[in-house]
Amino acid sequence: MAVTLYQQPQVLTPAYNSQVFTALSNQIAISDFKYIVKVTINGIDYRKEYLQRPDGWLVVDVKEWVQNFIEHYFNPALSLASPIEVATNKSIKVDVTFEEYYSAAPHAGSTYTYYTFDACLTDEDFRVYNYEDYLFNQSAGKLFLSKTNTTITPDNRFVLGQDLYLHFINNGDVLINNITIELRRGASAIDNVNIAALPTSTAYNIFAMRINSAMFTTATAQIGDVVRISFNSSAGNILRYSITIKDICTKYTDNILYYLDRDGNVLYFHFDKISKNTFTKKTNNVTLNADRLNTTTGVYGSNTWDREDHTISTSIESTVLLNTDWITEEQSQQLNDLWSSPQVWSWDGIKLIAVNSPSGAYEEYKSANESLVNYTVTLNLGTVETRQRGI
Repeated sequence: MAVTLYQQPQVLTPAYNSQVFTALSNQIAISDFKYIVKVTINGIDYRKEYLQRPDGWLVVDVKEWVQNFIEHYFNPALSLASPIEVATNKSIKVDVTFEEYYSAAPHAGSTYTYYTFDACLTDEDFRVYNYEDYLFNQSAGKLFLSKTNTTITPDNRFVLGQDLYLHFINNGDVLINNITIELRRGASAIDNVNIAALPTSTAYNIFAMRINSAMFTTATAQIGDVVRISFNSSAGNILRYSITIKDICTKYTDNILYYLDRDGNVLYFHFDKISKNTFTKKTNNVTLNADRLNTTTGVYGSNTWDREDHTISTSIESTVLLNTDWITEEQSQQLNDLWSSPQVWSWDGIKLIAVNSPSGAYEEYKSANESLVNYTVTLNLGTVETRQRGI
């Protein structure tokens, strides 16, 4: 008695893509034979019986069970004094056990263990998916959940007081064990924040870092300074990643949209050319006779200021129109990820708020057709304000 697995997910697999198993038992000829699949996550078991296909095989996709345990980790309150932590449930361990049922009894099977994380690749990308691209520098140059030094910032304008979020999975061959974040002016480091040891983690945990010019306490960051992040192992430096603090000159409010990308990173883009709020009012009205009986005088009638149409409730829905500066063809392609993202936040330099995804169709520009393009979005702020009743 045995179940042989022929296909299974890679050891690290996007949680929102297919996680298909194919298996075949050598007991399928027994009349009451069934496959039993048990999925165990965080100590919780899902168990389901499957009749064999006409050809005797089992084909099962466990994605619908698995993705319920994934959390879209986002913590803008992460301490800048210790700006790294394990992103809770952004990656999870999955145990899938295959058992057999025949001769009126279940029979023990074998378990396959793998890990899933907060990603949802396109069908085209998933066909060529390689989990090593998502480990820090396991595939050379693939650093932050498959992003490179440049693709981690679709918009590389990093301003004073702005957050930059970096996510990575440690490479088991060359572990990052400490990180140094320096504020550099010219050729000199004028301040630093040291992460002497990474938080305690288990296999394929995702680390989240929050970088901000305000994290430096000895020196005050200014425009033109460079923030350099050194990722180090016991053998020495693995990577030095640098980003320059810039100034965005605009007569409008510079709104930064943060968004969850398909690979599980939180990226950002500046919308600094137009910022216009629109308020849409929705009312609920009722009509009542304005005439009333004056029980003192016996007169029945109404005054000119008495109402017939009454507003029972008023609600105001807010949207904001934002516009980028001129963008490249590559940025136009990358912003498609913002348009389709299920998690978007807006920061206007003062407060960070959750907003709904951009509405409407997305047009991806090609430089051969449009030499200069900018991208406009209308965001629903996700809040409805109500007024006092009019009756």
